[in-house]
Amino acid sequence: MSVKTPRPAAPRLWTNAALMGAATGLAVSVPLTALAHVNTIPTAPVERLWPAQADGGEAGEAGAVEGVDPDVAYLVRLRIVEGHLVAAAHLYRDGLTMEGVALSGHPEAEMMDEVRESLEEHGAADFTDAMDAFTMVMADGAPQTAVDAALANAVAGIDTAAAKAGHGPRVEFDALIALTRAAANEYAGALENGQIVEITGFFEADGFLEVAKRQAAALAASADPVVAAAGAKAVAALADTEMAFPMIDSGTPRPSDPAILVAAASAIEFVSYPVK
Repeated sequence: MSVKTPRPAAPRLWTNAALMGAATGLAVSVPLTALAHVNTIPTAPVERLWPAQADGGEAGEAGAVEGVDPDVAYLVRLRIVEGHLVAAAHLYRDGLTMEGVALSGHPEAEMMDEVRESLEEHGAADFTDAMDAFTMVMADGAPQTAVDAALANAVAGIDTAAAKAGHGPRVEFDALIALTRAAANEYAGALENGQIVEITGFFEADGFLEVAKRQAAALAASADPVVAAAGAKAVAALADTEMAFPMIDSGTPRPSDPAILVAAASAIEFVSYPVK
């Protein structure tokens, strides 16, 4: 087995205190006053809803690919990275700049070594530089339009890498299911005694689901009628998860329960059964 030399970090990134927290793998917590725009509603006990993966964050993301097909794991890791970046952009949009910058560093702290190894195995280009550029745009306090453009550039790199996988619709659906379950796990990990106390996990779950919705829409547009039908049902199942995110989109308070996300993952698994 060859010994890999760790990828050196760009020195400029460590000038930002928030990035230092992300690089050491620390969770970003903020007072509940920072969640004033989020209506927190008591929920059912988390451990009853998601016993298979009790912890969010790094452990939960590793659990998302545990025991799955290598092609599925490859896609799930890529989409989890994308979900982190989407979530970071959402935090930035909501005025939580330091939290957004720190969250954008989570993939590097938690999983990019494995991702880069899988990129090399699949002959895919490394998109790390695009991720770093996205982080620096936020750290510099750029306008949201510039942040969105940097995000789009990073996502384009992720999409290009995903296209390198030798996979079909079955693998894509399995990755979609795993990503939705990872979102449920992050959501559950953001709660304590039925209240949202960890803003990053809450936004990570929303980011993962935004990515999942994009993937489901692509499957719904398939020329294969079986795949398209299952994809359309997956789109509908994921639309139901919006009720778990009060105030993020519609501004209407709704019950906040990770069981909603678990149910969506189960629904996608069921409707995609005919897909080979």
